[in-house]
Amino acid sequence: MHAVITGHIVDKSLRTPQEWVQALKSVLNGFGSEPLDWQLFRGDSFQLVIDEPQNALLTALRIRAAFKVAMGQDLQLAIGIGTVDFRSEAVAESNGDAFQRSEYLFDQIVKQRCLLALSTPWPAFDELMDVCLALALVVVDDWSQASAEYLHARWDYPEANQEGLSRILGIGQSSVSDRKRRSHVEELTLLDHFFRTKYEAYLA
Repeated sequence: MHAVITGHIVDKSLRTPQEWVQALKSVLNGFGSEPLDWQLFRGDSFQLVIDEPQNALLTALRIRAAFKVAMGQDLQLAIGIGTVDFRSEAVAESNGDAFQRSEYLFDQIVKQRCLLALSTPWPAFDELMDVCLALALVVVDDWSQASAEYLHARWDYPEANQEGLSRILGIGQSSVSDRKRRSHVEELTLLDHFFRTKYEAYLA
């Protein structure tokens, strides 16, 4: 089983193509190498393959936060989980159920203007996660750059305490506390744990 995330920039008119490409590459380099693990296409879109699907939801949230920090913009992301029949040295040449699910779902969420969705081989799991993600997106779609910056630092430095995050972000500890509250990181962490637990249960 693998996960494939297909995504693109929501509002391209705010930046130049050179800025999109540079920002996307910078973000995706944190999750693998090009072209084996990820590739850009159409200039403003990408696909990323994740070998451990249990990491897919957190990876999607981390990508959105990192891009929000870099560009102040959102991404639409479609997560497909399934088998991969052929893994080439380039993502664009690979195929399988995970790719098909991600690409089909991506087309659907572009039409629906949804910013994050999931498709797996288990309809009951998808139905459950649809509700969870709908609630989570109330928070995620409303991230400010400050909230995204806090989450980006928190996820990059999971062992850092409030004082450490204060130094990393260059802000006072009271501001760290405020960003933590507004980012809803604890609720998102619970969602990630719930996703991982349910995924393992369905996989078994």
